[in-house]
Formats: sequence, C-alpha cells, structure tokens
Amino acid sequence: MRLTKSKARAFAGSIPDHLREAFRHAVWSYAGWNPAQPEPEVQVGDKRYALSAICGLMDGFNDRLSEDIFDRLMSYLREIRYTLLRQKLVAEHSYAAAGRCFLRLIEDRKRHFLVP
Repeated sequence: MRLTKSKARAFAGSIPDHLREAFRHAVWSYAGWNPAQPEPEVQVGDKRYALSAICGLMDGFNDRLSEDIFDRLMSYLREIRYTLLRQKLVAEHSYAAAGRCFLRLIEDRKRHFLVP
C-alpha cells in the first residue's frame, strides 16, 4: 500500500514507537529481498505497507535515528556510488534522512535487477 505525503506528514512530530519498529523491520527485511519478488511488506497498525511506502512514513521525523538502524543502513550504503547518501545520513542522522536513503537503495535494487 502506498502512503501519500500528506498522510505521512500527519504523523509529524516525535516518531511514535510503532513507526520506529516498522522502519527497523523494513530495514532488516531489505537484506533478504530479491527484487524479482514484490517488495516485502511491514505491518503498521491494521495495514501492511511495502518497504518503499514505509520510507514515506519517515518524512518529517527528525528524531535521531537509532544506532542499530543507522549501522544497518550504513552497511547497505558501502558501495562508492552511495558516498553522498552516506554523508547525508551521517550529517542528518534522522529517520527522515534514513527514509530517503533507504528509498534510494530500494529503487536502485529494482533498477539494477531490470538491467540485463
């Protein structure tokens, strides 16, 4: 399920625990995801959201990103092409920045899968 930016912004303020845990679960789900398959989904309340939709839920949350999520994302961003994303994540260290970086990773994985 996709979430519009206006709905994501309705959550603005301090990130609720259930969204923090959903994002953590999404980041961990990425490692085993094969882009030949649909994106894994994460439960948020009574709805399920694809990984890329979870990224949109992070918009507006400038809370400091938890270290375990930060470390996991940084491990995914180790390729040279992600240098700017790594720098952005280090500088901002927020859920909003992590959501944008994670979305880029998801999009890149899909794009590279489609390239013969």
